[in-house]
Amino acid sequence: MAIINRIPKGIPALANAGSFYGHMAALLAATVVLIVFGHSKEWRPSTPWLFVFTAAPCVVLIGTRLRAAGNMLHECCHGIFFIQRQRNWMFGQFLGVFLFQPFESYCRDHRTHHKHLAHPRKDLDLARYQGALPADGVANIFVSQLRLALGWPCLRMGFKPQLWCSEDPAFANLARCAWLAFLLTGLSLLVGFGFGLSAVMIILGSCGLYPVLCVWSDIADHALPMGHLGQTVMPKDHARNHVFSWSWLNWLLLPRSDAYHLVHHMHPDLPTIHLAAEHQRLCDTQPDYRKLDHELRIFG
Repeated sequence: MAIINRIPKGIPALANAGSFYGHMAALLAATVVLIVFGHSKEWRPSTPWLFVFTAAPCVVLIGTRLRAAGNMLHECCHGIFFIQRQRNWMFGQFLGVFLFQPFESYCRDHRTHHKHLAHPRKDLDLARYQGALPADGVANIFVSQLRLALGWPCLRMGFKPQLWCSEDPAFANLARCAWLAFLLTGLSLLVGFGFGLSAVMIILGSCGLYPVLCVWSDIADHALPMGHLGQTVMPKDHARNHVFSWSWLNWLLLPRSDAYHLVHHMHPDLPTIHLAAEHQRLCDTQPDYRKLDHELRIFG
């Protein structure tokens, strides 16, 4: 079981489980809306472009709720989603099936990310970008980060679904294959019964927006000057917070306190529900921390 870090006290396991059900309910609701109304002539009266425009919120909800599930996978890796170690491992395996991201290999790579932060070769989370991130970093500005995320050098190194992993147990690998077969069958039935545009929108949210969010999150978290061989790395030099002033944007694009990545690197065993409070405590007690650029601005 490749779970890293000790399990701290005070993990809000019940609240975390409720959060999962809430995010998945929003994901399911967005999918159902696309399916139910995707064939409605009243909702799509004259041109499919009206459907595309109206369906945009559903696409965004699908992509961002998948991102929330990805953040829960990350929490299971750290052993801070549930109190019991075994439950973190089992739920991590389930999310690894759901997201086509094997849990054991994810934990292996992410362990190196915390142990060798920003090392050009040893930090496997960031090394996959293979120099696509600029050496001098990117400002804490949403538009600048998104422009870099949408570029092919970064995007091609982003989220890559994986069906089979030798490190994962056989049941997880088989479940991923079965899950893929189920999804493909469902999409085929949608197309066959005339809901092709609904299927396209679902694919756009899950296979388009979700990977872009994964890449953008890496850039928002770590697009600071990269480390050098043998260099002693401090978290504040290669990780940062990126908090929108509008709280609803944080809920939508940065679920599960994903905005406080520097705090996470400073306290990787701290449950995410406490990250905002710890950020405020550090601002109040550490002037050097308070002076850092924590706010994610939309435009420069």
